[in-house]
Amino acid sequence: MPTCPRCDNRIPLIHVMRHSRWTPIICKKCHSKLHFNKKEWLKMTVPLFAIAVSNVFITSFVIKTTLSILLIIFAVFFFIRLKSIKLEVKKGK
Repeated sequence: MPTCPRCDNRIPLIHVMRHSRWTPIICKKCHSKLHFNKKEWLKMTVPLFAIAVSNVFITSFVIKTTLSILLIIFAVFFFIRLKSIKLEVKKGK
């Protein structure tokens, strides 16, 4: 489960799944704004995005089925990986 780097407070998984660029995760204990480590976020989302986009443009049924299965596998991997993602404190302006 992800934790706050400042106070080691556990962040609920539902907050991590709702996180986006425009909605930071806020630690309830120390009130710091947290965001994903960019390198880990790319590792998780690029395969999902690539397979989903290529699935739209390919017309062969066999290849489309294979890509759909890969998409499901990567989606499961994505949700498992969310539990171990590293969070960083967002720097204020």
